Amino acid sequence: MSLFQVDSQTVRAIQRFLAGQGLAYCVRVEIRSSGCCDAGLGLVAEEAADTDMVEHHDSLQIAIPPEIYQRVGCIAISCSAEEAPQDFFLTPDRPLNEWSGFAPCSISLRP
Repeated sequence: MSLFQVDSQTVRAIQRFLAGQGLAYCVRVEIRSSGCCDAGLGLVAEEAADTDMVEHHDSLQIAIPPEIYQRVGCIAISCSAEEAPQDFFLTPDRPLNEWSGFAPCSISLRP
C-alpha cells in the first residue's frame, strides 16, 4: 500500500526547503483552512506522531494521521514550476472538496 505518490524532483525540493530552515527531513500532512469556506490539505514541517502512518522517500519522511488517510486515500505530491519550488500541490484520491489539488501550498513551520 502506497500512502504517497511523489517524484524525485519533489522530494529534492522538500529536502532543500527543510535544509534551508535547518530542519529534519520530515513533513506531515494536515487539513488546514483554505481561507475560504472549504478545507484543504497542507504540509507542516514536524516529526511524525506515534500514531501516524509514515512512508520514506529517499531520506525524506512523510507522515499522515490515519484519520486523514482514511478520508482522502493516497496523496500525490508534486512540486510547482521552477520559479516557485517551495510551492506544492497535494492531490488526494478522494478530494476533500471540489477544489482539492488546485491551489499550491507551502510547507508550514510550527513556532
